[in-house]
Amino acid sequence: MELVAAIGPNQLELVQVYLRGLLSAMELERLIGKQKAKIVDIFTTEYAQM
Repeated sequence: MELVAAIGPNQLELVQVYLRGLLSAMELERLIGKQKAKIVDIFTTEYAQM
């Protein structure tokens, strides 16, 4: 839920495609912007450590 609040519900579908490995980090950045892509990166790194 925190991720949705941080990036917005409209970009969530793109993030899901990225997490499935169908988009590269650069492609995601181009689609949702550098700031939001960084938030996704931080979130996925923290989630992987759990």
